[in-house]
Amino acid sequence: MNERVVLFFYLMLGICMEFPWLAVKFWLMDDYGVSIASVGAILSTVSLPWCLKPLWGYISDNYPIAGRRRKPYIILCNVGISALWVLLASSPHSETGVTGILLAVSTLTCFSDVLYDAAMVGISQTEHVTKSGSYQSLCWTFRSLGSFVAAVAAGFLLETVKPTQIFGIESGLPIVVMLGACFMYEKAESGEENQVRTAQRANWRKVLESMRDPKLWKPAVFVCAFALTPGSGNAWFYYLVEEHGFTPKVMGGLTCVRHGSMLAGTLIYRRWLREVPFRRFFVCLVLLSSLLSLTPLLLFYKVNSAFGIPDLFFVAGDDVFLAAIGQIAMMPCLILVAKLCPEGVEASLYATFVALINFSGIASDYLSSSLTWYIGVTYTDFEKLPVLIVVCAATSLLPLLCIKHLPPGTVMELERKENRKRPAKLDEAYLNELVGLTSEESA
Repeated sequence: MNERVVLFFYLMLGICMEFPWLAVKFWLMDDYGVSIASVGAILSTVSLPWCLKPLWGYISDNYPIAGRRRKPYIILCNVGISALWVLLASSPHSETGVTGILLAVSTLTCFSDVLYDAAMVGISQTEHVTKSGSYQSLCWTFRSLGSFVAAVAAGFLLETVKPTQIFGIESGLPIVVMLGACFMYEKAESGEENQVRTAQRANWRKVLESMRDPKLWKPAVFVCAFALTPGSGNAWFYYLVEEHGFTPKVMGGLTCVRHGSMLAGTLIYRRWLREVPFRRFFVCLVLLSSLLSLTPLLLFYKVNSAFGIPDLFFVAGDDVFLAAIGQIAMMPCLILVAKLCPEGVEASLYATFVALINFSGIASDYLSSSLTWYIGVTYTDFEKLPVLIVVCAATSLLPLLCIKHLPPGTVMELERKENRKRPAKLDEAYLNELVGLTSEESA
């Protein structure tokens, strides 16, 4: 039963995370007159809770409600999300108020995501070795499916209803999730299990010690530098809406194309690129990404029209390549982190790295908003958009300065190297610490 419930959670997570945000962008532009730079700043601020994923996991792991660490939190988070969307849709708010409500929605959504991940990990650990990873892949497939459905639905609905009505529909979706959570089975933990879990808090010391290891923090520097570079995405979004008349339905369709490309990027990497050495892979990827980020200039200067390519087809094709490149770039980053995590703190250290990547992405959004404002791109003046595009493309080359921080060799070579370093059995002192025994007690 739990396997189906968790798949349902991931499907609804994809829908809930994708469905309202196209409406939010149009709402901020049409009803509030927020500048392009301010929209970017608001969306960046709203993403901040995703940098704190280890904190949400820590709260859930160590402070159970009625002995349960997942189900009660899932119910409470979704009730809160529903109430916040009702609040956003029901009455006018200041720009600060809107940001605050969206920030609270993002916090509870991120908390829910962590809980779903924890439930998924628990189920995955019971899989037979021959099916290792299959349930996790299925969960992500359901999430992607939810995103597809939500992108299409949002695009079509925005043609006929107001953004606030979209928010009203969105408020009902978490209630559906809450009802689904009622079918989730979770056994209440005993006092002894809680004591063991309390002892596991010592793992955070191991995380801090591991982060001091050059083989971990040096790749982290490159990954963060790669995610930190600014982009022109928000300005480009509004340029297509204002100058080319792209409707919400069209923008929703482009979002679907983007999700499909990301899935294709994952498959391409797994099939053909896993054996490419890290440094060569990222040098080629950074150069290709920088070159492709200049392609919007072809549409801006109507070069595509000279070759008889319609604007929509050109933008869709451009999105296909950029989204695929972005996903291909993230795959080896996450694999690299997973392979370098020492035993005993894999989950905590991995979550910390993901939080660093999220923080770099948010900092990138703030930089993008600042550049957009400084260069002077607005809803009514896109004359300097090419300057913004060129500056962002140039800064995307900066991570090449950190390429030496990546380990040499391929994913498979790194895995073999790390496996040789792992001891044949678990360290006895670590096991004693895990169950709360001191060295004197174990003796």
